[in-house]
Amino acid sequence: MKELGYVQQFGMGIALARKAALENGNPPIEFEIEDTFVTVIIRRVP
Repeated sequence: MKELGYVQQFGMGIALARKAALENGNPPIEFEIEDTFVTVIIRRVP
């Protein structure tokens, strides 16, 4: 994915998403990581 230009740096996406949600006042992001896919649950600000 990095070589295709979809990611800037390996291993940074989850940390950046969590930080952005926290700064925005959203509840914590939930990640369900499986062998072949990742499900991300982002809840809006209550």
